[in-house]
Formats: sequence, C-alpha cells, structure tokens
Amino acid sequence: TARSNNEEEEKKTERVKAGGTLRDWDKLTLTYPEGEGGHNAETLMMDPMSGHLYIVSKDDGTVFRTEEVWGEGDAEMQLVEEGKKQIEKKRPTTGGDISADGSEILIKSYTSVYYYKREVGESVGEVLSSDDGKKVPYEREKKGEAIAFASASDRYGYGGFYTLSESNGDDWVQLYNYARS
Repeated sequence: TARSNNEEEEKKTERVKAGGTLRDWDKLTLTYPEGEGGHNAETLMMDPMSGHLYIVSKDDGTVFRTEEVWGEGDAEMQLVEEGKKQIEKKRPTTGGDISADGSEILIKSYTSVYYYKREVGESVGEVLSSDDGKKVPYEREKKGEAIAFASASDRYGYGGFYTLSESNGDDWVQLYNYARS
C-alpha cells in the first residue's frame, strides 16, 4: 500500500507466497515523507543488496526507499527520499528492475530504456541520480510500461531484458525480449 498524507490516495500492494493463493498474503503500507502528498508511481523494485524496496515517481523521477527492510507479515513503513532520476527528467518513468545480484538497474519510459551499472556500496538513489545511464536498444511499444531482467539461463539464453505493454484486457500484448548488446 502506498499512502500519501491524504488518506484517500491509499494503494495496496500484496505479496503472494510462491505456490500460494490470495489467502496467503502480507500487506505493506507505505507512507510518503511529510509534506510530499501523493505521487503517481508505477516503478516498484526490490534491492537484493540492501533488501529495501524502491519506488520511482512516474512524473518527476523522485526515488524513494523504505526506511527499513520488510521481513514477513503485515507492516507499515515510512518512505524516505533518496534522490531524483537525472536522465530524461521530463519523460515519465514507467518501469524498472534491479538485477538478481543488484549490480545492474534498468529504468524505462514510454520511449526509452536506460541501463545503469552499480558498484558495491552505491544506493539505488545514488545511481539513478547520476547521469551514468546508457541508452540501450528498444523499440517503442503502444503502452510499454513493464520491464524485467531476463535470467542469464532463461530458456532463450539471451540474458537481456523483457518488456511488456499495458493491456485493456481485450487485446493480447507481445512480450518482447532484448538480448544484451
């Protein structure tokens, strides 16, 4: 759940255990910093290096992280601002992912994908607040919003990343795979 100071803007996020059902879930309620109000955010990432959850605001690229690591069970946490995305500041951030080892980050807008290499000890906010991201090949999708790293051992053997467009439920959408270049 992401909650602004305005209680009307509460959003819920549920974590379902692998192989579980919707009866087996934990609830996390997140509150933006005082005075921040609500944020339009579509990018939620988990940092495997620190265990923190990160949210990147769609409109202004503000990077927020949880004040502590979420273990198990229901929890309420304050978000803290950790930086602001520097590349393509005026383009909405629609998705992002952090690699399984935490050393790479992908950030997506409707028109572009940027790749960041992360050093040990650097926070996600520090990395995204730099201008070190590299634009990678990407074909614009109708409403491309989702992105995820592919495993180096995925069944296609690419080890790159996948993107997926939003659907209204009536149309099929293509899952795209991009190889590392």
